[in-house]
Amino acid sequence: MSDKRRVSYFDTTSVAAMVGFGLYWAWIDLTLFSSPLTFGGVDQSILFSRYSSLVCLPFAIAFFAIVLNFCQDFGARSLRQRLIVGAISLAGASGSLLLAWGAQQSEALFGVGLAINGLTMGAMTLVWAEVYARDGQNRGSVWVPGSIAFSCVVYLIVMNLTGGLRVAVLGAMPLLSMGAAWVLSHQEEDNPDSVNRAAEYDLMDPVPRGLLASVLPWRFALLLVSYSAYFGVIMFLYATPGASASGGSDGARFLARGATCLLFFVGMSVFGWKPRIAYKASILVIIAGFLFLPFLFNGYGYVIEIIAHIGYGCFDCMIWAVLFGLVKSQRASTTVVTGLVRILTAAGTFVAALAVIALTVSVSLTAEQMTALSSSLVYLIVIILMLVLNDGRPDALWGALDEAEPSREESRSWAMVEEFGVRHGLSDREREVLHPLVQGRSMPVIAEGLSISLNTVKSHVRHIYQKVAVGNKQELIDRLEEEAPGR
Repeated sequence: MSDKRRVSYFDTTSVAAMVGFGLYWAWIDLTLFSSPLTFGGVDQSILFSRYSSLVCLPFAIAFFAIVLNFCQDFGARSLRQRLIVGAISLAGASGSLLLAWGAQQSEALFGVGLAINGLTMGAMTLVWAEVYARDGQNRGSVWVPGSIAFSCVVYLIVMNLTGGLRVAVLGAMPLLSMGAAWVLSHQEEDNPDSVNRAAEYDLMDPVPRGLLASVLPWRFALLLVSYSAYFGVIMFLYATPGASASGGSDGARFLARGATCLLFFVGMSVFGWKPRIAYKASILVIIAGFLFLPFLFNGYGYVIEIIAHIGYGCFDCMIWAVLFGLVKSQRASTTVVTGLVRILTAAGTFVAALAVIALTVSVSLTAEQMTALSSSLVYLIVIILMLVLNDGRPDALWGALDEAEPSREESRSWAMVEEFGVRHGLSDREREVLHPLVQGRSMPVIAEGLSISLNTVKSHVRHIYQKVAVGNKQELIDRLEEEAPGR
């Protein structure tokens, strides 16, 4: 078995992971940024421009905060219990239906739907982060841009649907997304792509509340807050009544974002781009684009929205890659790292939105004032980017990006164990148990990670010992090393 199979990004597992997570992204965009879900008597332009994020984001932040304090294994626990996955799916579907119903009836119902969706967004984010981080081939950082590119296509398709059909599709998205997450975390025994590192991450020690802030490097945390705030300012400055946003820019900005993420996915999956090189180049392009923003306020609002969406697409892809790298390098719970990252990004956008709305409600900004405001924000974000991206610092985020990349040594080790299992006639499930077993994992840890019973693991281990003709784990490891290529 070659290393090429090891880093395949177009197998059934990869496609399912990108489609499932892509449905989640599309559902968020349709909930927060789309034009009216359905027709009705409520002033939906105001609802979508002001209330969507302002209601959803604080509920998502609250959910992450509760999980970090009381259930730091939420992602892993959800994937082991069908009831939790089902509850998350139904919550997302019901929240979407309430949005449609509320758009026809009242702002109160609409707000309840947004609150439910905010909580569901938090839960779905943690579940999908767990699914991606568990992939034994370490492909999560490449799957993310693929999933975002797919979500932009779904968004544009759903936006062209009308009436009840659009509502039905929106309600089905959380169900389909969580169904895909459940299936990916419980691969059938005959699926050779089912290799994950659940046993490696499931039983991490909880992080004490007072040390939660130490999980993220402070420069990375600064980048999260500042860039999210900048995105919030740009988007809400044009979503606020009185701004000169172009109503026809919706499709263009999502096409631009999707094309950018597709470029990243193809570059890393087909041409082998390294994450740090791809994202360094994207940061330079983003900064160049930002420097033109102050000159585009008068009559070119749609260009600003497009640049902002391209920038945020690059930013989202990079942040998820860093997230997976931090999980790996710091041996931290996926739920803890993801929760902290999403709290900072959501809080940055939320605070910026409140500031923009308060400013534009109290003061009628002229074109010159908007240009001055944009100029100040642009140069501030450039300064912050330069500070954060300083490679001379030990906590620069490029090291985390390197951790997110599948290493050649990992590929060789994985392939060597896989070939050993095939050579001795082990079944797919037995080879799945073999990987953590030869890494020294105990049988309870393996059972927990693969979501199977301890007796099942014992049975697989017994069969492995019989087929390899050894009597214990140490003899198995010795046999593996004896048969390693080059010995």
